[in-house]
Amino acid sequence: MRGITRRSFVSGAAAIASLAAAAGMAGCSQPKSTDANKASGPTAQGSATTSDAWAIEELGEPSETLDCDLCVVGGGGTGLAAGIQAMQLGINVIMLEKKSVTGGSFIGSEGLFAVGSHWQKESGINYSEDQLIEGCLDYHHWIANPALYKNFFQHTAGTVEWLESLGVEFDHVQSLGDSPNAWHVYKGIGSEGTGTTFMRSFGEAAKQINLPMEMSCSGKKIIMDNGKVAGVLAKRENGKVVQINCKAVIVGTGGWANSPELIRELNGSDPARVTASGMNGRDGDGLKMVKDAGGALALGAGTMATYGPILPETTYGTNLQAATSLEPHLWVNQDGERFVREDMFLKNFAYAGNAVHNQKRAFTVCNKEIIDQYINKGGDVGVGVYVVAGEPMTDLAETFPALLESKNEYVFQADSIKELANAMGIDADALSATVDSYNAMCAAGQDTEFFKPAEYMRPITSGPYYAFEVFNGYFCTVGGVSVTPNTEVMDSDRNIIPGLFAGGCDAGGLYGDTYDVAYCPGSCASWAINSGRLAAKQAARYLGMSVDDSK
Repeated sequence: MRGITRRSFVSGAAAIASLAAAAGMAGCSQPKSTDANKASGPTAQGSATTSDAWAIEELGEPSETLDCDLCVVGGGGTGLAAGIQAMQLGINVIMLEKKSVTGGSFIGSEGLFAVGSHWQKESGINYSEDQLIEGCLDYHHWIANPALYKNFFQHTAGTVEWLESLGVEFDHVQSLGDSPNAWHVYKGIGSEGTGTTFMRSFGEAAKQINLPMEMSCSGKKIIMDNGKVAGVLAKRENGKVVQINCKAVIVGTGGWANSPELIRELNGSDPARVTASGMNGRDGDGLKMVKDAGGALALGAGTMATYGPILPETTYGTNLQAATSLEPHLWVNQDGERFVREDMFLKNFAYAGNAVHNQKRAFTVCNKEIIDQYINKGGDVGVGVYVVAGEPMTDLAETFPALLESKNEYVFQADSIKELANAMGIDADALSATVDSYNAMCAAGQDTEFFKPAEYMRPITSGPYYAFEVFNGYFCTVGGVSVTPNTEVMDSDRNIIPGLFAGGCDAGGLYGDTYDVAYCPGSCASWAINSGRLAAKQAARYLGMSVDDSK
């Protein structure tokens, strides 16, 4: 075996800061393929696809060989959890990470779901695990896998304690919108993101146990031998191909959030009109590798964790983005008509994403009076730990005028509603009628169209008027490959592929067509960590080791 040549851990503030800066907004470019209807039923389990969206990069002959028992592909929340757990179990493991630092998009998370944790017990919060599971399954129309849910939920409380034993700190437990009090928020500085603090601690834990990592080394293809996993082919940043010989592989590369081809293939969205918040590099490598090895897609493979409006060239979680995109002033579509109650982000941000997805174009409309109110008194929308409702957005006094003076093609301003509509490229009479109707409802204190609460009904009666064309923002993708409750990858006949495991956003089976923030807040972050642990334990069993599942 040749020595591990590149190891890196998230242990310094500088590395974290660079990740956090890059995580603000990563858009998707237009795909090369122009056939938007090329998919052949990708949401059906095990469905065949002939699209070149699934093509795997051609690799040359390996110039380097490494040996281990378990290879973990991906160094985000899932990969680090799998790697650390594997080391604790005594497995000879190597972790691959395509970037120069670990963390992935997990640094954008703020808290994770758990049920029955000591935090909840100490706060007098007592939920029935079975009732929460049933609520989630009903929400997902039973597209999700009940056995997978049960195994996941049963481990969440223990995983909170496991994380704390590694130095990760939590701050409190709370609800998120209409959700149960099950969102365990990490300790940290809100302005930098509590997920950044989480990953700093988690990365330090990996460093302390000397988890072997190959950085700037991207997993590309799973080597199979007689139907079993035999290794991984990876590519270094310098183009050199590495062969990792191993008996088991855990795939946790973060899903397909930055792949225009797979966005079209699996979700049907126009990649040019959606915006991914989080780190780039989530190119679907894991799904492609697993599918190439015979893995099937789970039902609901095309689900994205959308949150709704975002003005292009703004960053999620800033006052500017909240004021222009998420606040519950008037939202209209390409026809100049309202299409949802504008406080939907507060009620269930995933529903807001669905509503935007159903429009050809979407806009938020307000005026200077409303912007001044945000500056002096604050807005109505709290955005995680980043934007606090009711806290003056004083920085808008500088950032908003700068936005108006910028060359952002999605920002419109005018002295009249009809002039605004002309600038937006929509029917002026239609928009005028909508604004008049909306203002009348505001005066009456009742939204008779979508029943938005009266406290969010603010009239737009005087200029200057502003409109912002918004795209559909999303945190990550949550549809993936078909796995057993212990994360073993299955083929289209539901046979387990020996030695192959998938977790995090690469594993499907937990979601229907909509992210479950109102029922299971922080489920994606929680699944990332828990699935990494489950995969490592099941890999240990596959390797013939004894595992105490109570720890």
